[in-house]
Amino acid sequence: MSKKRTFVLLLLIYLIWGSNFSVMKVAITYIPPLTFSGLRYVIGGSMLVIFSLAWGVPLPKRGDWGPIVVFGLLQTTLTYAFVIYGMSFVEAGVSSILIYSYPLFVNLMAHFILPEEKLNMQKVFGLLVGFIGLIVVFSDSSFNLNDTWAIIGKLMIIMGAFVWAAATIYLKVKLSQQNKLQLTAWQMLIGGTVGLIFGLVMDRGLTISFTPLAITALAYTSIMASAITFALWFYLLDYMGAGRASAFLFLVPIFSVIFATLMLNEPFTWRIVLGLFAVVSGICLVNYTPSQVLEADKRYSRR
Repeated sequence: MSKKRTFVLLLLIYLIWGSNFSVMKVAITYIPPLTFSGLRYVIGGSMLVIFSLAWGVPLPKRGDWGPIVVFGLLQTTLTYAFVIYGMSFVEAGVSSILIYSYPLFVNLMAHFILPEEKLNMQKVFGLLVGFIGLIVVFSDSSFNLNDTWAIIGKLMIIMGAFVWAAATIYLKVKLSQQNKLQLTAWQMLIGGTVGLIFGLVMDRGLTISFTPLAITALAYTSIMASAITFALWFYLLDYMGAGRASAFLFLVPIFSVIFATLMLNEPFTWRIVLGLFAVVSGICLVNYTPSQVLEADKRYSRR
């Protein structure tokens, strides 16, 4: 595959993930949020499991099922329960910035849990810049303390970022050698199933409207933004390597804010722009150093 086609596919994945926040915002006006989140990941997880088996990926070993279940509960059930419920009260663009701050929490946790990933001055500065960005984004519509639900919604999404970070650390400690497609497929299906059961109980009595728009939004988030994009993602990981493929993951919240402004007419304020810039800058500072970027370029150029 040519480098140009590779980067086109990578950009397409980021665009789909970026637009997904606006689509989810539309979907939860028709389907209660927790039920929607469960449905999305049951459908997406089922498709990924079928795809992985067709691709010849074996079933997890008996001893791996326990850690996969725990990872699924953290990564899918809890993270997206917080995120999707919080999105009921928060704009799609702001939600994406808050949840994609999770690398900041990952680096903070890693300092205390993973001996080989200690903070240095660059990472400390990155954390400071990133968390200042979070405060700016959080304050964009929360200076009005009467808007209690907006504050609660943002806190829930930040909690989702924290749980996502915890899931990432757990992955590094317990499942670092696991086939990533196998792991993603099964944890998504397991986490989605638990989330759907939880959602049906918690959303009991709420109206579910499976309108054509709701079905289209559910199909987009589960099939396009979950199953197909993750299948493409793991294909590119094999070709490019994780470091190179993930280098521009921070584009997702940028695209999310743009799509939310264009699709949902959400406000594009100076606080969102400033906060987004600070969060993205912080993520780049904690995740990348010039030597890492250079080494990734060398590895990719040899392919």
